Amino acid sequence: MPQSSVKEINVVAAVITDNIGRILVTQRGEGMDFTGKWEFPGGKVNEGEGLRTALKREIREELMLDIEISEEVLTWQYNYPFSNVKFTAFKATIKGGTLKLMEHMDFQWVQDVKALETLDWVPADKNLVAALNI
Repeated sequence: MPQSSVKEINVVAAVITDNIGRILVTQRGEGMDFTGKWEFPGGKVNEGEGLRTALKREIREELMLDIEISEEVLTWQYNYPFSNVKFTAFKATIKGGTLKLMEHMDFQWVQDVKALETLDWVPADKNLVAALNI
């Protein structure tokens, strides 16, 4: 049976909220796929790495923040032409660090879940936005 040339990737994302319920979202930077589109911060899980460990690492690398992760929000599959991606999103809060954009061009604290719908999202993250609006 021929092997598929499409990669399988595991990705984690954080729904980071502050003490007044706002949600942190990031805008993809220059040179990234979907430049300028909004996403929940996170990234790829390395081989042998746990999901929560990967998410803490990615948020530290991309935003210079330390987070505390609580419950899982959603797991979903999204198939791009170049890869099949399994996403797992967790709720999180900031426990340390000072937000500094290392890969993204911008960030914003969105006031509430309904306001998320007004942003131009990367295709896969639209599933998470819809799930948060339930």
